[in-house]
Amino acid sequence: MSISLTEHDFIDLGELLASIPEEFEPMEADYLDGFLTALVCLPTTPAPSTWMPWVFDREGRDDAQIRNQAMQLHLEDLVYRRYRQIERAILRGLPVDPIIYEDEADNPQALEPFASGFLEATKRWPDLNRSKSPLVQSALIGIFRHLPPEQIGDMAQVREELDAETPLEDLESAIADLEESVKEIASVTRAKRASRKSDIR
Repeated sequence: MSISLTEHDFIDLGELLASIPEEFEPMEADYLDGFLTALVCLPTTPAPSTWMPWVFDREGRDDAQIRNQAMQLHLEDLVYRRYRQIERAILRGLPVDPIIYEDEADNPQALEPFASGFLEATKRWPDLNRSKSPLVQSALIGIFRHLPPEQIGDMAQVREELDAETPLEDLESAIADLEESVKEIASVTRAKRASRKSDIR
């Protein structure tokens, strides 16, 4: 089976996430993309069994599942394949190509869910935030400049300065800038992974 998700798979992913019982609060697919991308960028990626529960519920409860087991297993497969798809793109130096819904194609705020998902992962696994690499810290700002107003916090002034110095004219340029930021982070953290593996050998 191909790792890459088809258009039909993306539809299934959104619908299955929405099928998780109402007492739980699962991620939406565009938010999930940012979350998974941050995981791939970490110097050490946590096991899927560690991060998967947070996909299905904001509190990470283990019983946050679709009642139909076959549907739940299909959802888990789609989430993991999307993770692998993003990982493969980053390893090959290709664009991450974040999920953008058609009705938001002209919306300047379309990247807010991605940035929010990325932020959540960096809070739960803070290695990127703690990085001493100037390139990583600069690239994180390039991602977090897309956070919604309620999450931007102390970065509001930084975003104003960025918008003045390097304005993003449209969604296409915003996506390209975000993808470049992801690539810069991965260039540092993936090199550390490779070095670690080399030391082990």
